[in-house]
Amino acid sequence: MRNYVEAKKLFEDRLDASVYFDSISAEITRKKLTDSINDAQNNITFLLGKSGQGKSFLINYIRVTLSSELFFVLISHPVSSEHELLTLLYKKLSNSDTSNYDLSDLRDTVLDLYDSKKHIIFIDEAQILDIELLERIRILSDSKSLRFVLVMHEDEGEAILLKPHFKTRRKRTIHLHNLHVNEVERYIQQTFIANGQGDVGSMFTSKYTEQISKLCGGNFRYIKRLVYTILELLEYAKEEGIVRYQNLNSCILIMAALDIGLIDE
Repeated sequence: MRNYVEAKKLFEDRLDASVYFDSISAEITRKKLTDSINDAQNNITFLLGKSGQGKSFLINYIRVTLSSELFFVLISHPVSSEHELLTLLYKKLSNSDTSNYDLSDLRDTVLDLYDSKKHIIFIDEAQILDIELLERIRILSDSKSLRFVLVMHEDEGEAILLKPHFKTRRKRTIHLHNLHVNEVERYIQQTFIANGQGDVGSMFTSKYTEQISKLCGGNFRYIKRLVYTILELLEYAKEEGIVRYQNLNSCILIMAALDIGLIDE
């Protein structure tokens, strides 16, 4: 019997490194990012991608899989100044108070602490940081003591990289891309089958996964939202005894796309 309650949980939008999907783009990006992290000559990397392509998921996956080799710092909330950033980094490695440090002393102390530890510092949503702070981060990376991965939305990130602070500087830029049509079908089927929901997955034929891919533009987050909403509609139809909508059809798919705003009425 189809269990939509359990099936839709598989497509909830959450960061769970155990459910990594090895799409071509994700694997290429993972390899490039891992190589960049392991390159001692590279101290600042930009990871660019559109919203929903899986940037945050990927860095969380890498953080988990490389945790035995590196000390990871993940900054997922905005910081407003160099002092705030350095204070945060200091507290990650020390329980001591920073109130007696002026900015210069704090900077020297943090550089000394991290210089002796193999590490990587991820800053998620880095495009929202003030350009002056981004320049300070670039200068800190030039010290060779601090190593950063700045995760940015693609358009804003490209604009930042064109600014004089970064345009001519040594850096590595990595792009994450959307899923191909055949990968959308593989992702959906693999998710259902691996979790004992093959009977639900059997409804998602190539015809429908192609439509899902087109509606979502191959965007990973949108795909999950759309499949989740489709399963909610199927669950409702089952509970209410609405026979017409107890199997996936184009009408349900369109209703789900309307519900999450992928198409207009």
